[in-house]
Amino acid sequence: MLLSKLGELISEYQPAGTVLVIIGFVAVTYMCGINPDKLKCILERSTHEVCGNSSRADVPPADFPSFTHIKHVAAPASKSYLHREIIAASLAGHELQLDITDLSDDILATYEAMVKLPNQQPRKNNVINRNAGTPERFDIPSTAGHNGVVNRKGESERSGGSMCSRLIIDCKESGTTLRFLLPVVASLGVDAEFKLHGRLSDRPISELNEQLELHGMKITRDTPDSLRISGRLPNQRLQSGEFTFDSPQSSQFISGLLFALPLLESDSVIRIRGRFESKAYVRMTLSVLRRYGIDIRCTSASDEWIYTIPGNQRYVGKVGTVNALEIEGDWSNAAVLLAIGALSGEQLRVTNLPLRSEQGDRRILDLLKEFGIKLRCYPDTISTLNGTVDIYPSEGLKSIDAIDASDCPDLVPIIALLATQARGRTQIYGAKRARLKESDRLSGTCAVLTELGADISETSDGLVIVGTGILSGSYVGDGYGDHRIIMMLAAASLVSEQPVRIHGCRAVAKSYPDFFKVLGRLGLTTKVLSDDD
Repeated sequence: MLLSKLGELISEYQPAGTVLVIIGFVAVTYMCGINPDKLKCILERSTHEVCGNSSRADVPPADFPSFTHIKHVAAPASKSYLHREIIAASLAGHELQLDITDLSDDILATYEAMVKLPNQQPRKNNVINRNAGTPERFDIPSTAGHNGVVNRKGESERSGGSMCSRLIIDCKESGTTLRFLLPVVASLGVDAEFKLHGRLSDRPISELNEQLELHGMKITRDTPDSLRISGRLPNQRLQSGEFTFDSPQSSQFISGLLFALPLLESDSVIRIRGRFESKAYVRMTLSVLRRYGIDIRCTSASDEWIYTIPGNQRYVGKVGTVNALEIEGDWSNAAVLLAIGALSGEQLRVTNLPLRSEQGDRRILDLLKEFGIKLRCYPDTISTLNGTVDIYPSEGLKSIDAIDASDCPDLVPIIALLATQARGRTQIYGAKRARLKESDRLSGTCAVLTELGADISETSDGLVIVGTGILSGSYVGDGYGDHRIIMMLAAASLVSEQPVRIHGCRAVAKSYPDFFKVLGRLGLTTKVLSDDD
């Protein structure tokens, strides 16, 4: 019976490279008395793709194109998870080794800030392995007899544990760094000045500042490119209590407080009324906090969300590397890679993607299917977290009547590009927050695609696109210095009759520094011209 069932399973699943795993799995289940038929059902569920039309990952559907050579690319690590992991690990006082070769400017901003912050627990050295095999070491001051404060000259100061100098935190252009660390800094009682670059000084922060000021903090803006926070009283920390938001402009306000409030002596409550967008990102924060031993309770009723945060908690995560924690691949950047696969004329395999994820931009899979793009998804045979998506060149795309982008505003540029290739009218709505990114992303996307010959127009909270197929125009410009628009332009070069020339491609370093190197490995460098090449 066992041998017969084993032969049956091997014949079915061999192409997926799982023969040895199956042999071991079957042997164990036999010894444990598990019914082989039940095992077959388990295997079928585990290999069943979660986002396509085929029930087998190893054999493409008959109507899919066949390619002898498949190009591969791994999605970069999730920027959203990296921010959170760095903060939590640092607050736990643990060694954190970022063994990742593609660290974005945003991630470096958060990392370098956390290195400077005083902590309640001694910390070991942190290591960033920015280049494979060549670790770059940062020494983190221990809090044993030293508060870890760094002055304006970069010199460490000692004054009996009191905060005698203002800490300088360079946020670069990272809204996440600013919004997460303002509450964290406040909870530690640090007098800090945040340096802001680019459009960061214009991005929403007043709602968070108001709540911090209601709970003992003083926030000043001496210049447009800086923000200072300190206690209203000497050495005063953020005070616990109730923090209330009405339809918050950013879920990052909530996440920042969720990191900070457990460190306070007393309990706190966050109350959110009205529209609460991007809840998936708050769930992401909660999942990281739970892994570090932080207890937060969430309840909801009608249009109100309540987070109850007990005070006097300690972060107690495990010492180790980020890679050991299996940081998810980034769906925001993967969306561009998947679009490139659909438009390039060749099959593309994107690995390191979490098929089940709290990331809101995972929705790109559903949208690709609605556009009529052929794809297959299947879990990795080794990783329990990440999986693989095969994307096939697709023609005759179908328009989508209405796309609510309220939980995935970063997808707007690449969705708009795909809509230009779809027959009919596609409307994107609920994306007003996209105007508050590194650029006015609605206006910028509309402008660059119009130059390329697309039929596209703006609404107050979105875009309307009528598919035209191949784009007949050309583009020369900097993509408004917005990394999402620049990456979209690179993908647009695949369906443009005229050249696409981008100035200032270095802007992609904000989220995906190796993006153009990846295009080179895929053989797409001839499609887009850059003054940064």
